[in-house]
Amino acid sequence: MKGTPAHILAQCGIDAFTHLSEAYLSRSASPLIYALSSIGLALFVEAWPN
Repeated sequence: MKGTPAHILAQCGIDAFTHLSEAYLSRSASPLIYALSSIGLALFVEAWPN
């Protein structure tokens, strides 16, 4: 990802967060989807400042 413009990285991060939050908040999500989106959100929060 080195050399990628900051605004592109930010847009990709926001897109990833949107997909994770949609899966987490979905009323039709299975327990597996809920668990995976929970892990993904935790990893996103950990990585976002970097």
